[in-house]
Order: sequence, then structure tokens, then C-alpha cells
Amino acid sequence: MTGFDFDHYRARAISFAIAVTATWYMNRRWVFERNAVPVSGREYSSYFVVQILGAIINLSVFVAVIELLPDLATLPVIPLAIGAAAALLFNFTMSSRFVFATSVDKKTDPGRTQ
Repeated sequence: MTGFDFDHYRARAISFAIAVTATWYMNRRWVFERNAVPVSGREYSSYFVVQILGAIINLSVFVAVIELLPDLATLPVIPLAIGAAAALLFNFTMSSRFVFATSVDKKTDPGRTQ
């Protein structure tokens, strides 16, 4: 016991929020190199929403793979990896095109929208 009296769900919600905040900072600093751009609440909240959607995709793909291929329930690391890969692609695409895209990026790439 660590002294915190959290149930599993509350602990998971808190750990998710901490993980999203840490990865937002690391992505902002090292992956998308936005050090010179002032931090905005819109950027952070957009990132948080993308991560929630990514988590939903991860879980949905995991469940779908097990439902379609029930034998994989005995080896859940495979559906877990497939779900994680799908969420990773979604999270990176949404982060690069919407969350961390600059106005310069949007002007030079007509496929990007605000």
C-alpha cells in the first residue's frame, strides 16, 4: 500500500492523464520541435482528445481481433500489439496534421486543415 486510497479506475484515470501530459511535452519538445512556439491550452487539449480517441481505437481493435480470431484470446499479446499499432498510427497522424501543425505547415501542405 502506498498511502493512496484509489480504486483501480481512478488510479488508471490519473495515470492516463499523467502519461498524456508527459508524452505531450516530449512530443512537443523532441518529435515536433515546437520549443519556440508558445504553449497553448488548445494544443494541449487537442492532444488530450487525440490520445483519448487513440485509446478507444486501441481497445476497439483489441476486442475486434479477439472476437474475429477467438484463439488469440489465449495469446493476448498479439491483439494487444495490433491495437497498439493502430492507435500509434492514428495518434501520430492526428498529432502531426492537427495538434502540432504550424500555420506554415498548413500553408505549404494544402491537405492539412485547421
